[in-house]
Amino acid sequence: LRTYGSFDNVDAAFDDSFAGTDADNVSVSEQYRFGISPEFNYNNGSLAVNAAYNHIDRTIESAFPSIFNGNSIVVDAFNRYNFNDQFYTVLGVNFQNNQMESSTIPFGSNDFETSINSDEAHFTIVDPYLNVVYISDFGLNLNAGVRVNNHSQYGTNLVYNINPSYRTDLNFGYLKGLLSYSTAYITPSLFQLFEPGFGNPDLEPEENQTIEVGAELGFKGTGFISLVYFNRNEENFIDFVDTGNFVFQYQNIAEVFIASGLEFVAQLRLNPVINLNANFTYTSVEEDLSLRIPKIMGNARVDYLPFKNTIFSLSYEYNGDRTDSFFNDETFENEIVTLDSFGLLDFYVSQKILGEKMTLFANITNIFNEDYQELFGFTTRGRNVHIGFSLQI
Repeated sequence: LRTYGSFDNVDAAFDDSFAGTDADNVSVSEQYRFGISPEFNYNNGSLAVNAAYNHIDRTIESAFPSIFNGNSIVVDAFNRYNFNDQFYTVLGVNFQNNQMESSTIPFGSNDFETSINSDEAHFTIVDPYLNVVYISDFGLNLNAGVRVNNHSQYGTNLVYNINPSYRTDLNFGYLKGLLSYSTAYITPSLFQLFEPGFGNPDLEPEENQTIEVGAELGFKGTGFISLVYFNRNEENFIDFVDTGNFVFQYQNIAEVFIASGLEFVAQLRLNPVINLNANFTYTSVEEDLSLRIPKIMGNARVDYLPFKNTIFSLSYEYNGDRTDSFFNDETFENEIVTLDSFGLLDFYVSQKILGEKMTLFANITNIFNEDYQELFGFTTRGRNVHIGFSLQI
């Protein structure tokens, strides 16, 4: 039986992004999270439940003051069963309940009034699912799954995936070819549906289909490298649309968007004490869908393990140029801007003590205090230091 709980409090000051001027605006958020995960093991299988409750309160103090709060309950129950060494299954059901409400001060009033009512702004999802894995004795592996999404707003929809692969052994390791095809079904958020100024209760879910083709080359006792081509078609994309006369609304876009690219992954043990993990992605996206998506993105991490219970880790993240948009209050139009590329260097160290029951850790993120933007006009975190411990009882 595993349990967890956490509390977050974020108090942030921000300026007037609409006018581009200094302001004494404040955003205060509090979030509570609780979870429980019992698991029962039996011969050839196990039954597990992951349940979580999340509550968040957010207050905005500005020229447009507002209050938001939301709740979510997620329960995922699944049974794993091994029929034999070649065939096993996962059968489960996922339940979600989400609701939100918000209050604002209307023009000409001094008091908060409800703008989004929690009696309307809520939905539930019940997803039964099945996943099967077949591992042959001649190199063929097959992973396939199906999920039936039952949504209180959108009814019943089916999504599935199939992922065959074939492996052949070589003198120095192995070579694996892989293929996958999957479908997805993404429902609008409560805000997109029910926000009184911009929301659209007639929104349809986004749908997409993704195909991947690739190869993986493994090295005995060292690791592997892989290269995968991916292609995704997205339909009913939800966008924030200017309908004219300074009226904006979330709407589905009729055209189909296509994203494709290559992803390279390497996990290598360079020697007994140094490991390397790296990935590199090139993404080609149609212009209408390219918002904040870099063509080039990469991550690399080097782990140094000088002793049995000691880890030093240095990681680097790179994001290439991206496009973003903002509303120009002088021309009263949305304008496209280019966000500069950036790289972030992080460091992590941990040490196990007390017979490996306690782990002491520390990490520094954005070591060089890089000044960068993920969203145009919004600041990002500079150098941060985290120190803590975990204790196993």
